Amino acid sequence: MKKLLSTILVLAAIGFALYLIRTPLLNIAFSDGDTDQQTLDVSTLKGATSLSRNELGMPLIEGQNSEDIAFALGYADAQDRLSQMVSSKLAAQGRLSEMAGEVALPMDRLMRSIGLQAQAVNLYTASDDHVKKLLRHYADGVNYWMDHSDSLPTTLALSDYQPTKWTPLDSVSVFALLNFGLSQNLQQEVANLTLLKSIPAEKLPYLNPIYPDVDLPFAEIKKLQGIAFGDQAQPLSDALARMPRSVRPGIAASNNWAISPQLTQNNASIVANDTHLPISLPSIWSMVHIISPEMNGAGISVPGLPSIVAGYNGHISWGMTMVMADTQDLFLEKLQRINGKLHYYYEGQWLPTRERLENIRVRDGETEQLVVHETHHGPLLNVGKNHALSQSIYPLMPEAKNQPYGIAYRSHDFAGDQTLNAFFSLMQSRSFEEAKNTVKNIRAIPLNIVYGDRDNIGWQVTGLYPTRRSGLGLLPSPGWVDDYEWTGVVDAEQHPNAQNPERGFIGTANERNVAADYPVNLSNSWYYPERGERIDNMIQASDEHDLVTSQAMQLDDFSRLVGKIQTTLNQTEFDAALRLSISRLPQAERRDAQRFLAHYRAINGDLHKDSANGLIHHAFLRSAMIALFSDELGGTESEGWHALQTLHDNSYSALIDHLIVAERSASPFWDNILSPEQRESKADVIAQSLASAQQWLSEHYGDDSDDWVWGEAHQYHFQSGASQMAQHLSGVQATAVESLSDFLDRGPYPASGDFSTLNVTGHTLGKDHFKPWLIPEMRLITDFSRDVPLVGINSTGQSDNPASDHYDDGIEAFVEGRYVEFPLDSEQARARYQLQTQFVPVSGD
Repeated sequence: MKKLLSTILVLAAIGFALYLIRTPLLNIAFSDGDTDQQTLDVSTLKGATSLSRNELGMPLIEGQNSEDIAFALGYADAQDRLSQMVSSKLAAQGRLSEMAGEVALPMDRLMRSIGLQAQAVNLYTASDDHVKKLLRHYADGVNYWMDHSDSLPTTLALSDYQPTKWTPLDSVSVFALLNFGLSQNLQQEVANLTLLKSIPAEKLPYLNPIYPDVDLPFAEIKKLQGIAFGDQAQPLSDALARMPRSVRPGIAASNNWAISPQLTQNNASIVANDTHLPISLPSIWSMVHIISPEMNGAGISVPGLPSIVAGYNGHISWGMTMVMADTQDLFLEKLQRINGKLHYYYEGQWLPTRERLENIRVRDGETEQLVVHETHHGPLLNVGKNHALSQSIYPLMPEAKNQPYGIAYRSHDFAGDQTLNAFFSLMQSRSFEEAKNTVKNIRAIPLNIVYGDRDNIGWQVTGLYPTRRSGLGLLPSPGWVDDYEWTGVVDAEQHPNAQNPERGFIGTANERNVAADYPVNLSNSWYYPERGERIDNMIQASDEHDLVTSQAMQLDDFSRLVGKIQTTLNQTEFDAALRLSISRLPQAERRDAQRFLAHYRAINGDLHKDSANGLIHHAFLRSAMIALFSDELGGTESEGWHALQTLHDNSYSALIDHLIVAERSASPFWDNILSPEQRESKADVIAQSLASAQQWLSEHYGDDSDDWVWGEAHQYHFQSGASQMAQHLSGVQATAVESLSDFLDRGPYPASGDFSTLNVTGHTLGKDHFKPWLIPEMRLITDFSRDVPLVGINSTGQSDNPASDHYDDGIEAFVEGRYVEFPLDSEQARARYQLQTQFVPVSGD
């Protein structure tokens, strides 16, 4: 689900790189946590509480009340994922430089400027006493483990960083960071500014299709016509790129569905969820199982938060996907200094900016003062002393000479927002009606929440959606006029929702899940429709659904996109034009094009790892993307090309739109500007792409198509945060990280599917490799008819410690599509778990 966020082990990356050289490896305590059974005295507990673990290290926590459960969960999370928790908190608070030094300043400056921590403070302040109590007891559990553990996890020990005490606000910071990742189109706005350096504004709508049945956004582009763009977009693009994928906003993610009893074999509802996130080691998610008088439940949690984010509690089951919400905007500001103070122009007046000072402590360096200037739209990201996009943090990037505008970031401050109350209440809902009323009050975080009990199913869109005077939010807006101001937020009563729909099921997959003429604007950055269509098709194919059919859906590798492209190629008029274009190619290319066209027409949408289908399909997409766009954008290593890849990663893409939408035959991108003596057509470019695809496959995978295997080209590589960050470190630092890759990383494993299949394995289009970066980081299914309704699996192990047996022991089950049962009956549960820690209340005197 996007953003939600994947594991942010920036800490590990920097720690390994900067300190491994001077830290003797043999002196590090490679702790695997507390594995022997033990009894601990705890003064803050009300009753006896226990922590047990199953064969994959997943925790079962038993206690008598929610506060004691929160304490034990905090203890277990610290034992399993302290490195992840610390790095998440530091990232959210703009404090990574305290641990990592100067190399972390890009993220710290950006996070301090955006003001994520101020959002966390507002959310915490508005939460009720019960939530604050849970957060405090959770923090007590985290700190108890840190105080009594003999050693820190390997990654923290290697970084030589001593984490500070965990606080309730730290947990809310983690929540705010999750929410930042769900702001869908920040990267899209930045990418479009970059593209405007390469192409004229009138071509930009062709690179920003909203959906196959929606007109291109020509009106949106008009607001930026006549504005001279400099280099201000590239530093922001670079700052976002330096973040691990896990931290970046706008990662398209997740499937969920709920099936009514009328369509199930055993007359009981089914609720399923799998969240698609950047592949990481460990997964962002931790599995947790709770048994207490106040709540029996199991599912996924985010280390740092004392809650079950998605799962089953004995009464209801719930799961979530990204809405692809547009909840922020960028504004361009005209700036001028008047009497030494920075002003910005708005509606005929020069107004003074507000200033705030942020002190960033830098490890092995001096404290840096960050001066953040703010307009009424929000903080300026490229202005002021040591601003968020300062040149000093980009030693390999040319000086940006021409920055005529400030870039202001507009978002919500969440003052008075009580989302945390509803977020924590949902996991304790005891009826369908209670869940229905609770999800309506989740406002700060934009999600498609699907939920159900044995007899009912429901869907609710949550979030805060700005209403704009005009514009779609696809591009930054001129800030010096009031035409694009926010006038409020969409009333929650207008959010899409459904309960027990007549068709008997609900499904969401980041696609546009409302009609094109829906009266309020949730987004114009929807993901491809094929996964949503596949959910509909597979559910409608039977009225005898059960656990097995939902498992088959989550593991489904069929792409509807293949058939759509084949329909285009086989359309009578286009087929004739294509044959003519192929006939005009030189003899060798003509033969290659004819051969590859036969291959492509012969495949189907089954992208199994052992077949050639995926390799043939994506060799064609790669060649078509290069032939279509690389000439205008300056080649496949240009800033514009990478900006286009960002657009394709995050939403429905120009490449697919050009291939399958008939009206795009008039696009100027079909004509190759490098051959001005002729004007190429769509058929000409497709013919060239077919020949190029055949040549590329023969060169890289052999001339014999029997040797083409998708799983040999398309493989899971589970990399730690350290390895993911190595590309941004210096040569010596990167070498230090890479030398530990066998210790930190796992893989490769052959992978089925692609970005358009329910079993998502998305890679970046237009690259010379098909390495997946987007996967289902967890899978959950609740079949209310079963004695043990909930099954699930994480994508990696429970621990973030590479020395732990539970660092990678979930990978094999994930790759093979196996699931773990989570019985809520105490006796059944205890039979599958081994007691590890007994917490005993004692007097604090």
